Amino acid sequence: MTGQPIGRRERKKAQTRDAIQQHALRLFTERGYDATTLAEIAEAADVSETTLLRYFPTKQSLVLWDDFGTGIAAVFRAQPTDLRPVSALRATFHQVFGAAITQTQRADVRARVALLLSAPPLRSLLLDELHGPAQLMRELIAERTGAEPDDLPTRTLVGAVIGVSLSALFAAERDPSADILTLLDDAMGELERLV
Repeated sequence: MTGQPIGRRERKKAQTRDAIQQHALRLFTERGYDATTLAEIAEAADVSETTLLRYFPTKQSLVLWDDFGTGIAAVFRAQPTDLRPVSALRATFHQVFGAAITQTQRADVRARVALLLSAPPLRSLLLDELHGPAQLMRELIAERTGAEPDDLPTRTLVGAVIGVSLSALFAAERDPSADILTLLDDAMGELERLV
């Protein structure tokens, strides 16, 4: 997302990380999250368990981790200054999560969301995992509006964005054929019309 060329070593690390996560998602889907061990994932990915743990320190991180968020701040800051915060966030989400990802990545997002919502240990972590993105959104909106990140209007707006994001996830859970990223964009569009 930064636009800077990636070196060979970093490309190899990214390929290894992606392969490990792909095998993990496949095994979790086939065997169930609880029934799949780290050793089985390492074997399927043809890496040692130590290597797996270097990339993913916990079993949960195999599902929770993605690199889509790495460029969000820069993309948000690049949005036209006349866009209201929700419109700027929607455009940012569309650019980062929508237009630039492949069908394989979309399928991975679908698999990760299905696991997050169906495996109780992961579902309970979902709210904890929202803290970081919520804080980032508060800071970005505060920059754009001149408000404080922790003031009530900023917190309320970010809470609404988190809420519509969760509504998209739950809608995807109810309709496995739906595209999660389209559901997210549609939900952000509704919020955009309301605020």
